[in-house]
Amino acid sequence: MNLSYKDLKFILESIDLLLNQYNTRLEKIEDSKEHEDEASDLANDCMFLESLKSEIEQNINAENIVYSSVSSQTKSKETLESLTESTLQLSINERLLLVEAITQSIRKETNLIAS
Repeated sequence: MNLSYKDLKFILESIDLLLNQYNTRLEKIEDSKEHEDEASDLANDCMFLESLKSEIEQNINAENIVYSSVSSQTKSKETLESLTESTLQLSINERLLLVEAITQSIRKETNLIAS
């Protein structure tokens, strides 16, 4: 099942609401002997929901990292294509000068870093 970011956020919000309801109920019955089983069930459910919530949040964060990486790569491709198109409008001599200028700037930068 593929869930969208909005779907996952909705689920997280629902889990938070359910956790609040369970915790409110637990506060009311935690010292009552007649509700021990219910309190135990609610506590177990809360632990499960917290675990589920944590896993969903981790998945959202991982998806955001992947999306950010893919977005960055897409922007790099677009920038490269744009630069290539601009470069094609230069003469061969101008392009060779540009290559030489870039090569020298990289050499200077690597020498500065190595120093």
